[in-house]
Amino acid sequence: MKFEELLSNLQGVKEGQGGQFTALCPAHKDHEPSLSVKQTQDGTMLLKCFTGCSVEAICQSIGIQVSDLFKNKHRKESQQHRMSSSKFVDNSLYEKCLSQQALNPFAKFLANDAFCSLETQRRFHIGYLENGFTVFFQVDQNLQIINAKQIKYDNRGHRIKNQTGFPLIKKSEGGRQILYGLWQLPCDRPVMLVESEKTAVIMSQWRTDFVWIAKGSAHGLTKEKAQPLQNRDVTLLIDADDAGRKTAVQDKSLIESMGCRVIIKDLFPNRNDGYDIADLWIDLHKDWPQGKDYSVGESYEQFL
Repeated sequence: MKFEELLSNLQGVKEGQGGQFTALCPAHKDHEPSLSVKQTQDGTMLLKCFTGCSVEAICQSIGIQVSDLFKNKHRKESQQHRMSSSKFVDNSLYEKCLSQQALNPFAKFLANDAFCSLETQRRFHIGYLENGFTVFFQVDQNLQIINAKQIKYDNRGHRIKNQTGFPLIKKSEGGRQILYGLWQLPCDRPVMLVESEKTAVIMSQWRTDFVWIAKGSAHGLTKEKAQPLQNRDVTLLIDADDAGRKTAVQDKSLIESMGCRVIIKDLFPNRNDGYDIADLWIDLHKDWPQGKDYSVGESYEQFL
């Protein structure tokens, strides 16, 4: 099947940046485009529904086989072999974790204190494991689930320091980690690079004029991880602590080597307690009533 044929079988198709398209997902009652469609350089066609419909269900809804998404059988087998040897996250585990997110106490914190609905959390690939860990899945620009980070939070939404930050697939097991939020690329919006996945999730729904990407920690940026940021406008928002400030200059130099235009912002120069922009946002809106639609006004935008 040609890529143009696939697009012709979908409704509400819109072309984005970098050859990526969005469309109404045919596998559920979709009112706003939640299906991402892209063709890779080797001819493989990628489908990703951000409300959770499987590729099989999408293909069945438009009367095609999953095998039709691959250029030929040999290429499909080759890709499956590469995926297996690269130790990517199993899709069944991904779906299981996302389906359990409603049981996650941290999900309730995001919904009640940060106004992030379960639908928003699913769109940002957040799941839950039975051992009490929140799972942030690291999805790349091709919508491949590369890895995930497990973090345990207390009931106030703070990390439990001695039980946090573990990758789902360890390096010794063939796993690798990427920046959190890369699935939002490509687009022409400037990048806000922050430390915490939680911060990226919370701020993404309020300042949609930026792409919010998380390093995962103060020391979480490497040359390999920074590659997808090439030639972009990037703002480094550092946490109010020594670790964030010490790594900022090094990170700026590394990102500039990728052809990026970079500025550093220390929003809280008089603090040294790890406070960040998401903490400020939550503090500013503690008294907002639930169940209403909000937009960010000028008084908030001044911080960025």
